[in-house]
Amino acid sequence: MPTAPPPASVAILVHPDICNGDLVAQAIRDADVVISTIGPTFAERHNARTALLSPPDLHCRLAQALIGAMQEAGTPTKVIAVSTASMGPADALMPLGPRLLLGFLRTVIVRNLRVIGRDLTAMEQKLATSGLDWYAVRPVKLTDGPLTEQVQAGERFVLRSISRADVAWYLLTLAEATSPPPTRTPILISAPHRRRVRTQPLGTVDTNRTALLQEHDVVTR
Repeated sequence: MPTAPPPASVAILVHPDICNGDLVAQAIRDADVVISTIGPTFAERHNARTALLSPPDLHCRLAQALIGAMQEAGTPTKVIAVSTASMGPADALMPLGPRLLLGFLRTVIVRNLRVIGRDLTAMEQKLATSGLDWYAVRPVKLTDGPLTEQVQAGERFVLRSISRADVAWYLLTLAEATSPPPTRTPILISAPHRRRVRTQPLGTVDTNRTALLQEHDVVTR
């Protein structure tokens, strides 16, 4: 993994619509991998109980824009998006207890989570039929904890949190992987203490040419 910022300059693109096709095409030009950490905007940061300010289909719209832009010759074919394990897309993998608990939370207490979960499910479905080399990582619950590089990635759902820093570390690890991981939709949680998990060996992708699409927060709390 790189230990220093890239030597090349970084372009910051500003546009009122992040799903604009021209903006997306410009953002991914000359990149090897596209990473999207787009997330919803609430009236209060990280507080899904407050008003949802971003479009309810934000993730699905961006996925469609990315798919369209990545069909052009010379564009990257690998895209990694941040999804969620706790708001809908991973419900089929949940034990009964967490499924009932989180279902009640999304339906009764924090209804914005249900809206976002539906959007992320639609995003994953669009990526799955795109023909691209796609991945949607599914953190269970995000924290502002430190970087530990201890990540458990798989298909087993556990009610355990993971830091945003560790999700970012895993995204870069996945971007550099030269062989496909076991699943396109890994559930991410913090690995048990002192257990460091790398699901794939690091490759040789030039991280200076990785396109990162980011707006505010990643998608789960």
